Amino acid sequence: MIGALGLGVISSACCTLPFVAVTAGVGGAWITSFSWLEPYRWWFVAAAALLLGIATIREVRSSQSSHCDCEDGMSPRARRTLLVVGAILTAGFALSPEMIRAEEGGVATSGESELHRVVLAVEGMTCDSCTTTVRRLLEEVDGAEVVTVTYEPPHATVDIVPSETEVSELVAAIESIGYTATLVWEADRVHD
Repeated sequence: MIGALGLGVISSACCTLPFVAVTAGVGGAWITSFSWLEPYRWWFVAAAALLLGIATIREVRSSQSSHCDCEDGMSPRARRTLLVVGAILTAGFALSPEMIRAEEGGVATSGESELHRVVLAVEGMTCDSCTTTVRRLLEEVDGAEVVTVTYEPPHATVDIVPSETEVSELVAAIESIGYTATLVWEADRVHD
């Protein structure tokens, strides 16, 4: 079961660790170093499910045998509870990229009537969950009011207050977590 839990954590590392780091205010190019795991994510999920299945079969077989449970120190009820909790945690870790991806964004935070719209190409995102990490980071930049990030195409659209921030600050923020950003388009005024 510990192996299944570990594989569940690994299966979500490409998306969950950058999201947690940015949410906690931790930056650095190392954040995208977990992206190499993304193509193998479903293999880790399958291996975790297999290990959970094996643990379940072993538990069912041991509960059907007539030997005493005195040797291992855990009651059958405690083992089953641990197995269920482990299965829930493993499923949570395995599904966390989808849960992160489902989070909504793009909420206006200011009453400014005159905003500039900036569209940046963001290179290095490996899945839809990366968009949430980039969006959360950009929302923390002073003067960034409405932020939308898409995976296909890999763009960040940001409505900024020109007196509070510049495009270079947005690019620097994105590059601080290991992605590459370049200006695609900028409009002088955005009207609601």
